[in-house]
Amino acid sequence: MKFFAIFYKIALSPDLNPLDYLIWSLLEVDVNAEEQNSVESLKNATSKVFERLPMEVINQMGNNWMKQLDAVIKAKGGYFE
Repeated sequence: MKFFAIFYKIALSPDLNPLDYLIWSLLEVDVNAEEQNSVESLKNATSKVFERLPMEVINQMGNNWMKQLDAVIKAKGGYFE
């Protein structure tokens, strides 16, 4: 049962947020370049930004996430820097 408690704790870790903070800043700048007047407009603008992301950025996000996952596992779901 202890395994499941640790697994559950790891699954809720904010350290495993799949979106790198770089992506949020890119989204904010590009999506807000034009005024979005509706939810649909916002969805479309966001999708376009994701479609234009260079593969290097996507690969770096994956690498960063794997490093975070390793740190979370080593810390057994606990705090780490």
